[in-house]
Amino acid sequence: MVFCLRIKQYNHHMNQIEHLIIKFLTRSISKKELDELIQFLENSENDDVFDAYVKINYSINYNMTNHSPDKIKEELLNRIKADKRTKKNIQYKQIFKYAAILICVLSISYYAFYNISKTADPVLDIVKELESDEIILKLENGQEKVVKTNESKSFKNKKGSVYGKQKSDTLEYVVIKGVKDLVYNELIVPYGKRFTIVLSDGTTIDLNSGTYIKYPIQFIDGLNREVILKGEAYFNVAHKDKDRFIVNIDDLNIEVLGTKFNVSCYTEDKKIETALVEGAVKIEKEKSKISKRFLLKPGQLASYNKLFNEMAIINTDVTFYTDWRFGAVRFKSVSFNDILKELERHFDVTIKNDYKYLGEQIYTASFYDGESIENILSYFNEDTQFIYSKNKDNIIITNPLIN
Repeated sequence: MVFCLRIKQYNHHMNQIEHLIIKFLTRSISKKELDELIQFLENSENDDVFDAYVKINYSINYNMTNHSPDKIKEELLNRIKADKRTKKNIQYKQIFKYAAILICVLSISYYAFYNISKTADPVLDIVKELESDEIILKLENGQEKVVKTNESKSFKNKKGSVYGKQKSDTLEYVVIKGVKDLVYNELIVPYGKRFTIVLSDGTTIDLNSGTYIKYPIQFIDGLNREVILKGEAYFNVAHKDKDRFIVNIDDLNIEVLGTKFNVSCYTEDKKIETALVEGAVKIEKEKSKISKRFLLKPGQLASYNKLFNEMAIINTDVTFYTDWRFGAVRFKSVSFNDILKELERHFDVTIKNDYKYLGEQIYTASFYDGESIENILSYFNEDTQFIYSKNKDNIIITNPLIN
């Protein structure tokens, strides 16, 4: 177990700067508040707050890695002061290109996204309602099969031909000659479980807890190989020169010919993240007014912010995003509330956090296979004390000063 304490207790100052920047960007800031924002940014004692704020929330622009927090702050201050000197009223169109860099640091995204994440999602509802030992395979005729990871069985089409063979936690599809039409299966992996499928072309897909995937039981030569994903999966795509492999995620398409990469696209999460291990990946956003394409290289992470409709591409240690396949739970600069979401999926529990201050703390942490939920919570408790009660699969966290 490796555990790193949160970056710093800077939430009071972050709330302060958040309030001022929101008013600045929404054109509602007063002269007094503008002076206060300038004073805050010019105070060197606040440098660590501003720097952490920018680094943690980098997803407004995929070129963000080319900007340092110091440079961003300098540009913003210079532009505010210049406009303040020359005009009584700030001309927001002139300074917006600088201010936009800072949109990513607004915690207002949490509040807006909170409403988005609560939107009904039938797939998410199904995942939450499943029993912990149920993996559901939905066949082409609509019939649902319960997949037990301690069993071995075969799956046949309506003609009696075997097209899939399950052995414990892996379902492998085989090629049947003469198939001309695409026929789909759907697989739902509940919280607390993982599963692997091997597609007919040899592509291996490791599925994390709380994941839904729809895919053809057999690909057709000459057609794109397309799957639909909600949740998290690690792809090891079999190379084919002509038939592209495409992962459809909401309004994003991830296209490869042959490569290894991880995708995390849970409905309730604020971001869609793609980490490339080998090969090359093209990410395309189709549903925007102008189609945008982003090329990903090995060792890079593409992080798409759903709220702001923006992509960030950064160099990183991609094992941080793939080690879940070996039972690890890892976080990098993540709020405690977002960590709880991952713990819920990993341990198949429900966690309610009534301690607002704790929920806003930022952590980097790694936990490995064999750690219990109780042990993990105890590590966080060493940093910020809290009280929790556990009743079967329900956990409630509270502020010790209130109880």
